[in-house]
Amino acid sequence: MSIVAGEKQDKRYSQLPATVSHSRHLRPLDVIVWAYIDCRKWRDAGSVVWPLLKADEIANALSVSTSSVNRAVRNLRKFGFLETMRTQTGNRMILGARANAPDTFRGRQAGDPEKDFTRLPLLLITSGVEKLSLLVWVLLDRRKGAGKTVSLTQATLAKMLQVDVRTVRRAIEELQKCGLVAVYRQGYKRANWYSLSSELAMRKEPHPMESNPVNRIFYAWARAAFKEVERARGWVSENPEKFREMLGLIREALPLYSETDIRSVIYLAVKGRDPAGLFYALLLEMVDDAYGEANGPALPEAS
Repeated sequence: MSIVAGEKQDKRYSQLPATVSHSRHLRPLDVIVWAYIDCRKWRDAGSVVWPLLKADEIANALSVSTSSVNRAVRNLRKFGFLETMRTQTGNRMILGARANAPDTFRGRQAGDPEKDFTRLPLLLITSGVEKLSLLVWVLLDRRKGAGKTVSLTQATLAKMLQVDVRTVRRAIEELQKCGLVAVYRQGYKRANWYSLSSELAMRKEPHPMESNPVNRIFYAWARAAFKEVERARGWVSENPEKFREMLGLIREALPLYSETDIRSVIYLAVKGRDPAGLFYALLLEMVDDAYGEANGPALPEAS
C-alpha cells in the first residue's frame, strides 16, 4: 500500500479502496483521514506497522480543526474502518477496508480492495484542496478505470455524494484551478468529459485578504464581534486553539455552502454572550445539516 517509512513525502501515497471512498457511511473528511493514516504506515520485515498519531497532528496536516478530526475518527471506528489502541505516545491506528454494516457504495459495485483502488498521493491529501473536491477527484478516477478520460454528469456526482449540483460544480472548479482536472464540455444537457492529473499546478499565492474566503469570513466575523482590529488580534493571540478550530470549520463548510450563506450567520453569532462559541456552533450545525446528521450540537442561547 504506502511507501515504507523514511521515504520523502512526495513519494508517499494511499492505496484508497473503493470500499472506503464509495462508502455511504463516510463523509469526505472521513475518507481523507483514512487515506492520511494509510500514508503514515510502513512495512518492517514484510509486516505492516500501523502509525501512532494524535488528533491534533492529523488536524494540522489536513488544515482542519481537531474536533473535526475527532468526529471523523469516531465515524470510522463506528463503521469498522478504524481500530485505535491507546499508548503513552499516541493512538495506534489500524485501518480496515470494509464497513461492518450493509453498504450501497454510492450506487456502484466495489470490488476487491486490493484491486479496486485509487492511488491518492500524500501531497494531494495535505495540499489544502477541499476534502469534498478530493473525493470528487477520487470518484472520477474510479469511474475512469484504465481509460484516459471519463464522462459523468454533475447530477450523478451530486447524487453519489448526497450534495446539490452547485456544490459539485464548485468542487470541479477548484480541481480545475489546481490543475487536477481538465474539463471537455460536450454541449447543452450532455455529460462533460474529464481527464485527471495527480500533479498540482504551480499557482501564485494571492494576498489572503483579497482571495482567501476562509480569511474573509473570519475577519468579517471578527469585525462584527469586536468592532476594533486590536481587540480581534488580542482574541486570536489569547485563543490560538479556538482560532485554529474556527478556521478549520470554515474550511469544512465552504465546499457545502456559498460564502454568502456562511456570512449570513455572523449577525446571529455576534448577538450572543459568547460570539466565538455561538459562531462555531452555528457553523457546526450547518456542516452537520449538509451531511444529514440528525443530532447536531446544542446552540448557546443568544442574549
